Amino acid sequence: MNEPQRLKQLQHRSTNPTIEGVPQIDALEQMQLRMLGDMQLQGLAERTQESYVRAIRKLAEHYGKGPDQISDEELREYFLYRMNVQKWSRVTSTIAICGIKFFYDQTIKERWPEIRFVRARHDKKIPVMSDTGIFGTHLAQNDGRLYASYRDFRATGAENHR
Repeated sequence: MNEPQRLKQLQHRSTNPTIEGVPQIDALEQMQLRMLGDMQLQGLAERTQESYVRAIRKLAEHYGKGPDQISDEELREYFLYRMNVQKWSRVTSTIAICGIKFFYDQTIKERWPEIRFVRARHDKKIPVMSDTGIFGTHLAQNDGRLYASYRDFRATGAENHR
């Protein structure tokens, strides 16, 4: 079951606790619902909400206990494991850090552990050109001077032209 379906099912179970055959929600699920409500009040996008709740769930599953019971050292070890063993990307680790920080700051209103998190190295990539024909023409008109040509090309807004 994907995260949006899991969250909808969790919300349904929380609003219908007396339906026979519907399992009661546990402490972790209660915290996730509380966090979900906090994020909705903050106006965060649905995908952000899903990502942040997933980050909390993965952290709790990793240690087998509630995220509010995890020590600063365990949090540090968790991110080292995700970065070094599971090879999380910079984006994935940043989303997890932001989700867990939101949980600490907004949901349980506890001090965010003062751990300096090292994120995965940022890959330096050159921009992808959407229309090489326009750029090639512009490059030819500037005697092949790449830096000036690219800078001038960006200034014209031609990269947005289709």
